[in-house]
Amino acid sequence: MPGKTGFDVISAIADGQRPHVVFVTAYDKFALRAFEVHALDYLLKPVNEERFDAAVARVREAMSHATDSAMIQRVRQAAVDPQVVPASLTASAVDRLPIKANDGRILVIRVLDIDWIEADGDYVSVHAKGKTWLIRETIAAMELRLALSGFARIHRSTLVNAERVRELRPLDKGEYTVVLNDGTELKLTRNYRASVERLVGANL
Repeated sequence: MPGKTGFDVISAIADGQRPHVVFVTAYDKFALRAFEVHALDYLLKPVNEERFDAAVARVREAMSHATDSAMIQRVRQAAVDPQVVPASLTASAVDRLPIKANDGRILVIRVLDIDWIEADGDYVSVHAKGKTWLIRETIAAMELRLALSGFARIHRSTLVNAERVRELRPLDKGEYTVVLNDGTELKLTRNYRASVERLVGANL
């Protein structure tokens, strides 16, 4: 880049259009500045294979989250205004969830019977009628699948069936304890209050 630096290129790109950036350089003196412009990683030459693989994994994770977030925002908007629901999203509303058991059987769980869902690494734990099943799927993907079936994200790792919510108990800093019909208590962080306000009809 004759006459330009990596930072010049980043500055020339509008925030809304800026891609994920990984610096690969022989100089460590720019590392702090790189993270100030929200670089995902900073690799020093010569780059070993393990360090390179870690950077690629970080990029893939960031891109996956961005895709999930964009799709989830579309679903949330559709839930707020039913008139803007495209056919592809309406068709994604589900009433049954297939779960593969350890012995190879496929169990079919009614979505209405699910109380709440919890992230567990690359899996989610599905809680229904006092039982728990493990499904290999991210919490973001599960939120997208169930957004039109009455579920709300109340925490970065928790989805709840709005039909199972019995009460909300206020905590500090705009957070709540969500109490389900069976007495289960879950935490509602303030970042997710809007979705619960819409689904349970409460003005928090």
